[in-house]
Amino acid sequence: MRSHALLLGAVLTAVGCISPPSAGERLIADANQVVTAARFGRMDLVLACVKPELRSGFMLSHAEWGGKIRILDMEYNGATPLEDKKAAVAVSVAWSRLDETIVRTTSLKQTWEFGEERWQMIGEEIVDGDPKLLSTGSTSSRDGELASAP
Repeated sequence: MRSHALLLGAVLTAVGCISPPSAGERLIADANQVVTAARFGRMDLVLACVKPELRSGFMLSHAEWGGKIRILDMEYNGATPLEDKKAAVAVSVAWSRLDETIVRTTSLKQTWEFGEERWQMIGEEIVDGDPKLLSTGSTSSRDGELASAP
């Protein structure tokens, strides 16, 4: 009986020492979730990670995805802390137009911001490769935030 009590105490102590994921760990998880969702055409899941007031601009810049543009592969390439509660996420995209057989590549830099206890995408810009992946070439406004619908 005493060994069971010691075992229970050890387990409860170990469980109590498990800390929640850090903001950085949550960013990596959220960015990977966006990459996986976009790769499989689940733009509803991607939009859930875009700051609500910027979603219409994001949808406009990605309007051809799943229509004229087919995403072949997306990869998360790391995150870099920026200012307080902001980070840049690097993403590479392999894609093709449905009316062509050419595989194109584009590198994106997404800007994420931590707020309301979660990370949200607030900007996205093309840094290398084919600029035609996004309808406007960039969804960033002058201040680095996603452009809103006109």
